Amino acid sequence: MTVKTLPITGGCLCGAVRFEVVEPPTAVGACHCRRCQRHTGSAFAATVRVKKSALRWTRGHPTMFRSSPIMERGYCPQCGSTLIMAHYENPPWKDYEKGDIGLAMGVFDDPYPYTPTFHYGIEQKLNWVTTNDGIPGERIDTDEELRAVYVASDPSES
Repeated sequence: MTVKTLPITGGCLCGAVRFEVVEPPTAVGACHCRRCQRHTGSAFAATVRVKKSALRWTRGHPTMFRSSPIMERGYCPQCGSTLIMAHYENPPWKDYEKGDIGLAMGVFDDPYPYTPTFHYGIEQKLNWVTTNDGIPGERIDTDEELRAVYVASDPSES
């Protein structure tokens, strides 16, 4: 991941919600799970994870939606642009700090410096999506605790 000059800025399609990030991202990834597919309306979600303490809303605020017992997502209340891909109150992953926020890469004013370093939920990726890019992939279904949370909140995940 290339480090961009700080602050990093971005916002929604209509401009009603804007943000800046004052510290470098902690991770960049692509999630192929069905929840991210549904949330984005696309084949996968490109996400840039930042510390909550480094994120500041400079115009407006996203509307939050609890998409599962463990996660909420955020979007612009005016145009519906996805802004927050993932915010976990109690993250189920070891490398995810409490309060970290996964921002949608596409809403950054300059998304080009960011390249995913992992693919997640690869067992649910669409068959036409190739991940032969040398970036490691991780499955959701091999983590029994996480899988139980997903299945409990959405029986179609079983």
